[in-house]
Amino acid sequence: MENQVLRKRWRYLLPLALIIVLVPACAAQPTEEPETVVITDYNLEAAIRAALDKTPDEPISAEELAGLTEQRPITLTSPTYPASSTART
Repeated sequence: MENQVLRKRWRYLLPLALIIVLVPACAAQPTEEPETVVITDYNLEAAIRAALDKTPDEPISAEELAGLTEQRPITLTSPTYPASSTART
């Protein structure tokens, strides 16, 4: 008799326990941060930032970099980017 009562309880408790555990795990998908790109050449980074209209403190994502499809000349004498000089002191 007691064995039948336990079977009836487990028949309902096991699926309920699985639902309680699995539904939140499936619903809460972790958000992925975009992959940031590090550019070591200062002039190239400045040109890319100017093309993307980004400030020096904003990260550049790989998706944004992949979106650049054309190369055009730019002037790097804005207040954000210091003018490059060939003579170093």
